[in-house]
Amino acid sequence: MDPILERLQFHIEGTGAKMQDEEPDDTPETYLKWLETAVYVDEPVGLFSIVIWALGFFPMQSAQAIDYVDRCITVLLSSGAIPCRPCGQPGPEWIETTKYGSDPDHIRAAVLAEWIADGGGMIAHWSGPFFGAPRDVALPNGIERQG
Repeated sequence: MDPILERLQFHIEGTGAKMQDEEPDDTPETYLKWLETAVYVDEPVGLFSIVIWALGFFPMQSAQAIDYVDRCITVLLSSGAIPCRPCGQPGPEWIETTKYGSDPDHIRAAVLAEWIADGGGMIAHWSGPFFGAPRDVALPNGIERQG
């Protein structure tokens, strides 16, 4: 099995959902429900993962996929997740990115606009923004958050 599919399989355990190719009962709503708590029980969720679900597992058309990705980002931000990126060096594993602003509506719109400007298609694995729980994401200067 593809490593990405294996990771997604792991992510949906406990949600009652099954992989699209195993059972037809996986729905876009099940994934949205999983996103409500995902960043608090696992690592940050990447936009690339959301897009895989929208365009791969739930083969949506362009406008429908854009709306769905928008809804997913909204759920993540509403749950308290913050935009971040992998650090790629010793120290904190994830660092907050302020590239998209600080207001949730602005962040949502900026991330969506960037994805659409790049063609609105699949994103290379482990690229693009991620959304993580504040406890797992260091400040932009690399300093660990307190509490």
